Amino acid sequence: MLVESISLIVESLLMDVFVSSDKRIVTSLTTCCFCSIILLLAVEAAGSSCGFTDDNGSPIGLIRLDKEIRRQKELRGLENPGKFCSDNLKARYFDAHKAEFGKIGVMSLDDPGFESAAEKLILTTETDPWGMTLLPSKSVRLEALRRVSSVLGIDDQSFTMPRPRTDDELRHMGTVFQRIDSNPAINAKKLAGPVKATIAELAACAQMTVPGVPTCVWSLKTIQDLMAPKSSAAGFMTSIDDWKAILLSRQYEEGLRTTAQRMQVAIAKEQFAPVENIFDLLIDSFQKSKMELPQAKDAAFKVMGLLANGGANTFDRIRSMEGANISPSPPMSQLGQALGFISNAMHVLDSMKQEKGYPLFSLPKDVRAACDNAKPYHFWLSAALARKLVVEERFNPKTAATSTFIAAKGYQVIRGHFFKRGVSNLGIILAQEAFSPIANIVRTDLAYSASGAHYGAAFASGKRPNIDLDESLRELIRQAPTESPLSRSDAEMLVERHKFEALRHWDSKFKPNAAFEYLKTNNPL
Repeated sequence: MLVESISLIVESLLMDVFVSSDKRIVTSLTTCCFCSIILLLAVEAAGSSCGFTDDNGSPIGLIRLDKEIRRQKELRGLENPGKFCSDNLKARYFDAHKAEFGKIGVMSLDDPGFESAAEKLILTTETDPWGMTLLPSKSVRLEALRRVSSVLGIDDQSFTMPRPRTDDELRHMGTVFQRIDSNPAINAKKLAGPVKATIAELAACAQMTVPGVPTCVWSLKTIQDLMAPKSSAAGFMTSIDDWKAILLSRQYEEGLRTTAQRMQVAIAKEQFAPVENIFDLLIDSFQKSKMELPQAKDAAFKVMGLLANGGANTFDRIRSMEGANISPSPPMSQLGQALGFISNAMHVLDSMKQEKGYPLFSLPKDVRAACDNAKPYHFWLSAALARKLVVEERFNPKTAATSTFIAAKGYQVIRGHFFKRGVSNLGIILAQEAFSPIANIVRTDLAYSASGAHYGAAFASGKRPNIDLDESLRELIRQAPTESPLSRSDAEMLVERHKFEALRHWDSKFKPNAAFEYLKTNNPL
């Protein structure tokens, strides 16, 4: 650690990047390289001997200086957002499988054999397509798509001709939703207690400086009703109305078939326009199926909201709903095949387009993003929800975007813990170093959610969205505190015994509103 700190200081001195993003470090460090190294070896906290001061003239110790240098390293990495996000995904995978990598002699990400070893390891140990798509590898994502296609019975002729569902298939799906509707929704407010939940809503809205706090709170209550998870044979489901709209009607079938066919051809030939993306492709395909443009846009948002609910595992949910557990299992409908294919093919096309230096396929062309976080559902769930709040629930765009992002923050802190899967994800996250791969991936998820909330609200209000997702991620890095993390045991105890304090600590650690405020300033609603 000490040697790494020294090398970082020398590197930063040579590159003249010692001025921090908040302008607290203002003293020229050109003459202090040797002094810094000696002090690090002797007394780390004696940074004032080299004249390191903040804007108040107070000395900055070398421990703090080292952390500021690490922030600068992250910001330098973000000069190439695609590589930054890819490296963090790879680093998280490596950290989670160090023992396996060690057995085959791969000791670090810099090892020449890491890429091939990681691909081999994930293909032999991971059976979940969602887990496979988290590794930013074109070959792994292609294999995930191949496996999904095999399970769904998809070949190169599956989408060439329309194959509408029968009346019996539609009746079966209606029965499935009757069962889902009969299941009680999971009420987060009831579990937390109504008084505590209301206080949390008020505090969350007040923190975001939204013009009308009561309206924001009402919007959050609406989100709880719209997104309350329901259990089903396909797992927990949200956005039930979107699932019903698509699966109980034939009007989406032709547009989804056409979309899947076009994506299948694009992957086979590795040919696509630089700005080609899933949103425009869906709209165009729905228009070709005789929908008017407003209806086609609405259909595209509904589809992306549904896919955001299931991610790369959407195919498995559709299989369960269509009767995969019945013996003998009926063949998959073409609609089910299309949804399952699209949800995984997006990741393949993201990798292919990034290889050519093109924008991501999984995001709209109005969003500037080279960062592939492997989870576009964070963007689309927020985008679809914010738009729904404006179009269907009649909230103003500012309130819709704000409350949607508050809900997205809530997802980040309760996932895993909420469904009682054992160890709290929040405890793990609070014990992370400031710029660990896990911490940085949380930031990419937040940047995606903030961007989606703004995009959906702007789109619904008739404004042309102008979203710089990569810059919102940089803002999260710029404002990230560099204090030492909690120990794992202290973090877990805080989560179990003092939940509000744990939430406050999480908010302080990640400064999530920085991404939202940046977008609000540069993309007024």
